[in-house]
Amino acid sequence: MNRFLSLMALGVALGALASPSFALDMYWSNNADFTGADNGDILFWDPDAPVNTTAQVVVTEGALFTGNEHIDALHKLPDGTFVMSTSGGATLDLAGPNLTVQDEDLFLYDPATDTASIYADMSGLLSGGGVDIDAVHVIDDNLLLLSSTGTVSVGALTFQDEDLFTYDRTTGSFALAFDLTGIWDDGDADVVAVYQRGNGNLLLSTLADEAINGVAFRDDHVFEYNPASGQVVRLLTTVAPLPGAQDIRAFTLSEPTLAGLLAAAGLFAFGRRRRA
Repeated sequence: MNRFLSLMALGVALGALASPSFALDMYWSNNADFTGADNGDILFWDPDAPVNTTAQVVVTEGALFTGNEHIDALHKLPDGTFVMSTSGGATLDLAGPNLTVQDEDLFLYDPATDTASIYADMSGLLSGGGVDIDAVHVIDDNLLLLSSTGTVSVGALTFQDEDLFTYDRTTGSFALAFDLTGIWDDGDADVVAVYQRGNGNLLLSTLADEAINGVAFRDDHVFEYNPASGQVVRLLTTVAPLPGAQDIRAFTLSEPTLAGLLAAAGLFAFGRRRRA
């Protein structure tokens, strides 16, 4: 009986990982100040919380920077640190050694120790009119999924502002990962935030209101896109914690792990009872 229940728990956990509707905790930054938050703050919000739930500020702009800065790329690592980039050159104001970064650089911030370090120095690697990294997803320790504010080139490669490309921190090589040109109903878009789920789907936000195959979304939405089918799977509406004409400029998510889901489903507990 315990074995049967354990298998059921495993099925529930795997189903939750594969489900497009499983709850994801969101960390994000927006494009302008509003009551209770600045444009350089990092906020936390549960997309599946009640509509009027208030987002919580977890890192303030004043604790990070010497001036008024925009965070335009953000990824939360499993250890609680953040990989991020700013929309312009910035100087960090931290307890540890301060850094000066450019808009194409990525730096690692540790809220626990209030320290930062360069994560990827990309100065001089890209050329063009849009050399500003405005979206990042850390695939693994070395490989980054990125987007830029405009068209950029490296060697024989050219990436548009809606494209997603990879950068390998070890080899210094670039490659086109997702050509998103032509998927938009109006023919063009600018991807400003990305998170790749474990099932391969992309969570995206755009600079302006857009639509894909008739599914419309605004610049204060995050939507889940399936690259294999070319369809929008769902919208994560973030209107509630974004009053007025705000829009998302960076976000990251805490996706559940298999181990965490197994524990929640009771599989580990069944195993312990059997061994006891």
